[in-house]
Amino acid sequence: MPRTHCVTTCFAITSLLLLAGCNSGDDGDYQALPENQPEVVAPAHDHSHESGPNGGHLIELGEEEEYHAELVFDGETRVTTIYILDGHAKSPVPIKATELELHLEGEGDETELMFAASPLESDGQDMSSRFVLDAENLPESIKDEEEIKGHLHIEIDGKNFNGELEHDHDHEEGDGHAHDDDKDDKHKDDEDKE
Repeated sequence: MPRTHCVTTCFAITSLLLLAGCNSGDDGDYQALPENQPEVVAPAHDHSHESGPNGGHLIELGEEEEYHAELVFDGETRVTTIYILDGHAKSPVPIKATELELHLEGEGDETELMFAASPLESDGQDMSSRFVLDAENLPESIKDEEEIKGHLHIEIDGKNFNGELEHDHDHEEGDGHAHDDDKDDKHKDDEDKE
């Protein structure tokens, strides 16, 4: 008999716990979620900053990427613009400068290109986050952004920064460049000839 009494007691306690946990009253805080709810995954930080907010090539400034410079080349007019951006490469950072110096690296020589300040309306007096190089000051041999290689010297809030302008062709898939696709097409053409 004691065994039956123990089973009955356990059953009664379990029933009470279930009833207490399954309160059918609406307290307003409970909300059922659909079963097909998508899983939210935080994106991983990606250091392959290839293009900035203006569609140009990003240049890291500082070891901690304190700032960025974005180089934008207009293929039709050959006007080249450099924007100074924050550490996230999202927002303009006006600096107190009338020009920026980009050292263009060629075969065995280096050419200094001086970009003139062209402030945005929001930059404030005597400040600029945008610097422009007119086509006549760009060497004739340069026809697209990929041909502009060198380094940038810039001072921001009394601190000097150097940034390397390099074009990395080991891109992730979907980065907007067609170089790897062009190579694949050429490879396919070569296979067709065989």
